[in-house]
Amino acid sequence: MYNFITNIQTCQSAISEMLSGNSAGILYYSHIPTAIVALLIGIFVFIKDSKSLVSKVLLSLSAFFSIWSVLDLFTWVSYDSRVIMWTWSLTGIFDVLLFIASLYFIYVFIN
Repeated sequence: MYNFITNIQTCQSAISEMLSGNSAGILYYSHIPTAIVALLIGIFVFIKDSKSLVSKVLLSLSAFFSIWSVLDLFTWVSYDSRVIMWTWSLTGIFDVLLFIASLYFIYVFIN
């Protein structure tokens, strides 16, 4: 039989163990490098061809992704419910911006 409360407690204890000690760094390794690499690629492409629309859209796409990734990191590592709710609300905004920028990038790149 499926016990919802036991599964929630198990997940909470697993996350607590992951955040305490040496395993806490895995969250940083999964978010920070990807945000930095995406931003560096966007800046590199923009510097190489700053007049094209594709490079401008790619830069905005990489900036939105980097901000989204950092906000997601704050959501996972914070223990304060106010910080979690604040970052969740901003993450939703950047979700939409990220999707719109992705679709616009595909449109501009194809045309």
